[in-house]
Amino acid sequence: MDEVKLTGVVSKKQNEYILTTDEGKEYKLFAILPWESVPTDFDTAKFEQFISEKVKVSGRLSGGEIWGALVHYPDDEDTIPPSLDDLRIDKIEKE
Repeated sequence: MDEVKLTGVVSKKQNEYILTTDEGKEYKLFAILPWESVPTDFDTAKFEQFISEKVKVSGRLSGGEIWGALVHYPDDEDTIPPSLDDLRIDKIEKE
């Protein structure tokens, strides 16, 4: 899975949240990662506030799905957590 950052509009179709990019491509949004042992709609209600809004989405892309999706308005400051590579112990300076 590749980490992506996309811009588009969120909609809800048949109880699924969809990001439609500026290019017209659609992606299903999931708040969890695929290996987590909870229902796939777990915590997706947080996307409700963004319906019909232009947003930035970051997460892990797998086909037409974005897993671990973080959604925020384009004008908001990015609050995307660091990638796993940024958290490697050998990169952290010891105090």
